[in-house]
This record gives sequence, C-alpha cells and structure tokens, in this order.
Amino acid sequence: MKWTGKENSLGGRTYTYRGFEVWSAKGEHIWTARTQPEGLPFKLNGSGVGVITRVIDYWLDQGRLPPEYKWPAK
Repeated sequence: MKWTGKENSLGGRTYTYRGFEVWSAKGEHIWTARTQPEGLPFKLNGSGVGVITRVIDYWLDQGRLPPEYKWPAK
C-alpha cells in the first residue's frame, strides 16, 4: 500500500495498491477501494484494509475470491 500524498473527500488519505486506488476514511479505520479488479462480484466498500488487500491479491493472483468468501452470498 503506497500513500499518494493526497487526502480524499472522506477526510482520510488516498493510497494505491497493486494499481488500484484505495481510500481511507478519517482515522483510517474504514476503507474503500475506489477502483477495483475487473469482474470482482462485489464492491469493497466499508471494509478493513486487510480485507481489501486480501481480496485484491486473491482475485489478481488466483482469479477467485479467498476461500472464506462465497458468491453469490446465500
């Protein structure tokens, strides 16, 4: 995760991770992936940074969600 040096409209910082823009809210407790991998079946909004990076890594490296994620959700 690399800080871009910019703040965002949520009052937090803007980062990049593996080519995607990730915003933190003020205090950096809530995160949102402003850009996401193509084909990802759900939005990565309001998540912890560990969730966002884990899902992006699995999707890019293995073309699937981490094993604990089921889609569609039942």
